Amino acid sequence: SGGFALFYYLLLSGKYYTGIEYSSVQELVDKQFSYSLIDHPHTWKHKEFWPDNQKCKLTKPGPRLFLICNPLWSNDMMQQNLNTSTGTYKILLYTSFKLQLRMAWEKQAYWFTDVSKTAFQAPPDTKQYLRQIIQTQINGLDPQVERIEKMFCPVQKVELVEFMQSRMLPGFDNPNAAQLEFLNRWLRLQPKKVQCVFSSGLHQK
Repeated sequence: SGGFALFYYLLLSGKYYTGIEYSSVQELVDKQFSYSLIDHPHTWKHKEFWPDNQKCKLTKPGPRLFLICNPLWSNDMMQQNLNTSTGTYKILLYTSFKLQLRMAWEKQAYWFTDVSKTAFQAPPDTKQYLRQIIQTQINGLDPQVERIEKMFCPVQKVELVEFMQSRMLPGFDNPNAAQLEFLNRWLRLQPKKVQCVFSSGLHQK
């Protein structure tokens, strides 16, 4: 959860190429993060522009930016993602299980897509399915986090709420105006219950 927040934050630095055709990064931001999401959070998944990692990896020299989501989803995808990430500076973005579940539910993503419900053998009763999901967490995290870390060996781990609080990525340049405006926009578009979780997390430190 939040992968696109970090992806566009880095893309707006102006230092990277990615596998999306566009006239400007801001054009992509305006299309993917339209203000209609405030009233229609379930449409988040339908507005995403995914980079073509393979095209980016094979055809473009220089600094490149890849985005990998659910890297262990299937054996074929796992191998493809491992190939994509070979020789790169890998950043693992993660968040608490509570926030991940809330964001996924509000946006009907991850556990709640039709494909995922079939893969996770979701029972027809929503409350039963939520209990089933909650029982999988380990130490307050999705168990995939530990598996991904062991398999992909990220150079850097970033917690979503901490990233949104600091508005900075350790080891990278200070954010420019476009990056800061994007993060503010991303937060404003979150469903109210998600914003509440962020607000609570932002005041814990």
